[in-house]
Parts: sequence; C-alpha cells; structure tokens
Amino acid sequence: VNIAKKILSDPIQIYLLSDEVGMGKTIEAGIIARQCLLDSNNSTVLVIVPNHLLLKWKNELRTKFYLDDFDDRIEIITPSQVSPSLENPNLLIIDEAHHIVGNTNKYSQFEKDLILELAKKSEKLLMLTATPGIGNEKVLFNLLKILEPNYYLKVDFDLFKEKLLKQREQGVFLRTLK
Repeated sequence: VNIAKKILSDPIQIYLLSDEVGMGKTIEAGIIARQCLLDSNNSTVLVIVPNHLLLKWKNELRTKFYLDDFDDRIEIITPSQVSPSLENPNLLIIDEAHHIVGNTNKYSQFEKDLILELAKKSEKLLMLTATPGIGNEKVLFNLLKILEPNYYLKVDFDLFKEKLLKQREQGVFLRTLK
C-alpha cells in the first residue's frame, strides 16, 4: 500500500518495481491501475505480460481489483499482441520488463522495439521485474535508461557498475550493525 501511495502521489508516475519474487508487484500495479481508471473517465491502461502470466494477471486484476468494471479501458496482452497500431495508454504496465532490455530470446527484437516505443511515449509507466535484484547490472542499467533517458544516456556503464558495487559494500556493512 505504501509503494502504491508513493507512486500515486508523485506527479511523475514512471517507476521500476524491482523487489524479490512474490513481494506484491502485481498487487501494487493493480492498485495503481484501478486508481488511474478511477481518476478519469478517459484514462486507459495497457498491461503487457509474458504469455505464461496472461491468465494470472487477468484473474488477479478481475478478482482483486474488479477491473472488469473498466473493461473497455483496460487491456491485458502479451508481447506478441503488441502492434504499431496500439494507441498510447495513460498507464503502461510491463511485467518482467527485463525481457525487453536483456539478452533473452523470449521476445523478438520487433516486439521489444514496439514495447520500448510505447514505454517512451506513455504518460505513466510501471515496469516490474525481480531480476535486477539478483545482480544483473546491465539489465538494471538498461531499465533505468528507459525511466531516465536524458540522465542515463550520459552515464558510463562501468561507472554505474562501480557505484552499485560500492552501494552493496555499504549495504553489507549496514546489515552488520546492531
């Protein structure tokens, strides 16, 4: 609830939710999606999820957030259903976002490019992933470049990686304090 509240109170709602698996990213996204739809009768939400999660997402959003009430303004699709003719939603949610910037073969380059184009144009963006927490610095760096393109285009990856290592060292130190 605190994460959803923070995002909803931010005038710039462009976020990467990257905590561990099972920590509630789908729930946070559902709260934000429902509020986005409630805020304006013209708002739309597009959720892009991997094939194997499509039914889970549809069920979660229907049963927990009653998003059937907004059936014509929310769409939950897979990357293969993304097309150049899709209109930009007010809120774009991308689950397992690491697949659009990583070296995975889950999506074609065409699908990745279309999703990235939608992400750049979306007024509000939520990207969900657990992967950066596991230590793939390049994927995290590429996701951050989507969130803050003007800043991260100027940042050198090696310096970014060095900064992350220093932060980890500080985190290890802080965890040892009593």
